[in-house]
Amino acid sequence: MAAMYFQTSDPDHLALLPTKLRGASELVDVAAEAERMVIDQFTAPAPDLLYTARLIRNRQVTVVATVDGTDILVYLRGYAVDADAADANLALALRRAIANVIRWRLAQSRVDPIVASESSADGSKTVTYRNEALDGMPDGWDDPLAPYDTREPP
Repeated sequence: MAAMYFQTSDPDHLALLPTKLRGASELVDVAAEAERMVIDQFTAPAPDLLYTARLIRNRQVTVVATVDGTDILVYLRGYAVDADAADANLALALRRAIANVIRWRLAQSRVDPIVASESSADGSKTVTYRNEALDGMPDGWDDPLAPYDTREPP
Protein backbone atom coordinates (compact mmCIF):
# COMPACT_ATOMS: atom_id res chain seq x y z
CA MET A 1 0.00 0.00 0.00
CA ALA A 2 1.29 3.46 -0.92
CA ALA A 3 2.34 5.78 1.89
CA MET A 4 0.01 8.73 2.51
CA TYR A 5 1.36 12.27 2.35
CA PHE A 6 -0.22 13.20 5.70
CA GLN A 7 0.08 10.42 8.26
CA THR A 8 -1.83 10.98 11.48
CA SER A 9 0.56 8.66 13.32
CA ASP A 10 3.65 10.72 12.43
CA PRO A 11 4.55 13.37 15.05
CA ASP A 12 6.23 15.56 12.39
CA HIS A 13 3.01 15.62 10.36
CA LEU A 14 0.87 16.27 13.44
CA ALA A 15 3.15 19.18 14.37
CA LEU A 16 1.65 21.03 11.38
CA LEU A 17 -1.68 21.15 13.23
CA PRO A 18 -2.64 23.13 16.34
CA THR A 19 -2.23 21.06 19.50
CA LYS A 20 -5.97 20.95 20.22
CA LEU A 21 -6.69 19.31 16.84
CA ARG A 22 -4.08 16.56 17.06
CA GLY A 23 -6.28 14.32 19.18
CA ALA A 24 -9.57 14.95 17.35
CA SER A 25 -11.58 11.75 17.06
CA GLU A 26 -12.33 12.38 13.38
CA LEU A 27 -8.74 13.33 12.47
CA VAL A 28 -7.90 10.10 10.60
CA ASP A 29 -10.97 10.38 8.37
CA VAL A 30 -10.64 14.14 7.82
CA ALA A 31 -6.93 13.79 6.99
CA ALA A 32 -7.59 11.10 4.38
CA GLU A 33 -10.39 13.15 2.83
CA ALA A 34 -8.29 16.34 2.88
CA GLU A 35 -5.41 14.55 1.14
CA ARG A 36 -7.75 13.26 -1.55
CA MET A 37 -9.30 16.71 -2.00
CA VAL A 38 -5.92 18.44 -2.30
CA ILE A 39 -4.54 15.99 -4.86
CA ASP A 40 -7.83 16.00 -6.80
CA GLN A 41 -7.42 19.76 -7.33
CA PHE A 42 -4.32 19.00 -9.42
CA THR A 43 -5.70 15.93 -11.22
CA ALA A 44 -7.21 15.93 -14.71
CA PRO A 45 -7.39 13.81 -17.86
CA ALA A 46 -4.54 14.31 -20.30
CA PRO A 47 -5.57 16.64 -23.14
CA ASP A 48 -3.66 14.70 -25.81
CA LEU A 49 -0.87 12.17 -26.23
CA LEU A 50 1.89 14.54 -27.43
CA TYR A 51 1.19 17.05 -24.66
CA THR A 52 1.26 14.25 -22.10
CA ALA A 53 4.50 12.77 -23.47
CA ARG A 54 6.23 16.18 -23.31
CA LEU A 55 5.10 16.78 -19.72
CA ILE A 56 6.10 13.29 -18.58
CA ARG A 57 9.53 13.66 -20.21
CA ASN A 58 10.06 16.97 -18.39
CA ARG A 59 8.75 15.44 -15.13
CA GLN A 60 5.95 18.01 -15.02
CA VAL A 61 3.18 15.45 -14.39
CA THR A 62 2.65 11.94 -13.08
CA VAL A 63 0.28 9.47 -14.73
CA VAL A 64 -1.75 7.97 -11.88
CA ALA A 65 -4.34 5.98 -13.83
CA THR A 66 -5.69 5.26 -17.28
CA VAL A 67 -9.47 5.37 -17.76
CA ASP A 68 -10.93 4.27 -21.10
CA GLY A 69 -7.55 4.82 -22.76
CA THR A 70 -7.14 8.35 -21.34
CA ASP A 71 -4.27 9.00 -18.94
CA ILE A 72 -5.21 10.69 -15.65
CA LEU A 73 -2.46 13.12 -14.68
CA VAL A 74 -1.43 14.85 -11.47
CA TYR A 75 -0.07 18.29 -12.34
CA LEU A 76 2.46 18.58 -9.52
CA ARG A 77 6.19 18.54 -10.23
CA GLY A 78 7.78 15.67 -8.30
CA TYR A 79 4.51 13.90 -7.39
CA ALA A 80 4.38 10.14 -6.86
CA VAL A 81 1.45 8.00 -5.79
CA ASP A 82 3.58 6.75 -2.90
CA ALA A 83 4.59 9.71 -0.71
CA ASP A 84 7.90 8.01 0.10
CA ALA A 85 8.86 8.11 -3.59
CA ALA A 86 7.89 11.77 -4.16
CA ASP A 87 10.18 14.77 -4.19
CA ALA A 88 10.85 15.57 -0.51
CA ASN A 89 10.10 19.29 -0.89
CA LEU A 90 6.82 18.59 -2.68
CA ALA A 91 5.87 16.07 0.02
CA LEU A 92 6.41 18.73 2.69
CA ALA A 93 4.41 21.29 0.68
CA LEU A 94 1.59 18.76 0.25
CA ARG A 95 1.60 18.05 4.01
CA ARG A 96 1.32 21.80 4.69
CA ALA A 97 -1.55 22.20 2.22
CA ILE A 98 -3.32 19.15 3.64
CA ALA A 99 -2.84 20.50 7.18
CA ASN A 100 -4.45 23.80 6.04
CA VAL A 101 -7.49 21.88 4.81
CA ILE A 102 -7.63 19.66 7.91
CA ARG A 103 -7.52 22.70 10.19
CA TRP A 104 -10.33 24.35 8.24
CA ARG A 105 -12.48 21.20 7.93
CA LEU A 106 -12.25 20.39 11.65
CA ALA A 107 -13.20 23.97 12.54
CA GLN A 108 -16.12 23.81 10.09
CA SER A 109 -17.39 20.59 11.65
CA ARG A 110 -18.11 22.44 14.88
CA VAL A 111 -20.27 25.16 13.29
CA ASP A 112 -22.79 25.40 10.47
CA PRO A 113 -20.50 26.16 7.52
CA ILE A 114 -23.24 27.97 5.63
CA VAL A 115 -24.81 30.25 8.27
CA ALA A 116 -22.84 33.31 9.42
CA SER A 117 -25.49 34.59 11.86
CA GLU A 118 -29.12 34.22 12.84
CA SER A 119 -31.40 36.65 14.60
CA SER A 120 -35.06 36.67 15.54
CA ALA A 121 -37.31 39.65 16.14
CA ASP A 122 -41.06 40.15 16.07
CA GLY A 123 -41.70 36.56 15.04
CA SER A 124 -39.43 36.69 12.00
CA LYS A 125 -36.05 35.09 11.57
CA THR A 126 -33.12 36.60 9.68
CA VAL A 127 -30.29 34.40 8.46
CA THR A 128 -27.03 35.69 7.00
CA TYR A 129 -25.00 33.25 4.92
CA ARG A 130 -21.23 33.10 4.68
CA ASN A 131 -19.62 34.25 1.43
CA GLU A 132 -17.45 31.14 1.37
CA ALA A 133 -20.34 28.79 2.19
CA LEU A 134 -19.95 26.86 -1.03
CA ASP A 135 -16.15 26.69 -0.92
CA GLY A 136 -14.85 23.21 -0.19
CA MET A 137 -11.41 24.55 0.70
CA PRO A 138 -10.18 27.49 2.78
CA ASP A 139 -8.61 30.54 1.17
CA GLY A 140 -4.88 30.11 0.56
CA TRP A 141 -4.89 26.36 1.19
CA ASP A 142 -2.77 25.77 -1.93
CA ASP A 143 -0.14 28.48 -1.34
CA PRO A 144 2.57 25.93 -0.37
CA LEU A 145 2.04 24.11 -3.68
CA ALA A 146 2.41 27.07 -6.04
CA PRO A 147 6.06 26.29 -6.94
CA TYR A 148 5.09 22.71 -7.95
CA ASP A 149 1.88 23.48 -9.87
CA THR A 150 2.36 22.54 -13.54
CA ARG A 151 -1.20 23.25 -14.74
CA GLU A 152 -1.62 25.68 -17.60
CA PRO A 153 -2.62 29.13 -16.32
CA PRO A 154 -6.33 29.88 -16.88
